[in-house]
Amino acid sequence: TKGEVDNNVYSGLLTYSLAGHSIGAGYQVLTGDSDFPYLNRGDGEGTSTYLHTDAQLLKFNHAGERTWIGRYAYDFAKLGVPGLTFSVLYLNADDIRTGRGDQGEWERDIALGYVVPEGTFKGLGLAWKNAT
Repeated sequence: TKGEVDNNVYSGLLTYSLAGHSIGAGYQVLTGDSDFPYLNRGDGEGTSTYLHTDAQLLKFNHAGERTWIGRYAYDFAKLGVPGLTFSVLYLNADDIRTGRGDQGEWERDIALGYVVPEGTFKGLGLAWKNAT
């Protein structure tokens, strides 16, 4: 019936870190006939699906969707610049069940951020993000 929740999510993400670098790879698959359910809290805090694939633009939470995840990040503290970080995230999905047949989607996110590590403005953060 319309509105019935029929969804299971299986996902994993492995990350290896060394000397400020971290590289990650993951996979997620949704089974069943409905999208992954989540609540829009409507209180200004936004929504989150609490999935590895909840990215800047897309959530990758559709019925039947299979998503591959690739991630790279660097912490510039290893070069003497504490608080500066860089990351790239790439997600590629297929097998989304729609009325027009199986569809796909992808997203690439790039982020450069800085959080003041000490002093009067300790904890103040700035970020530049780009998503396609």
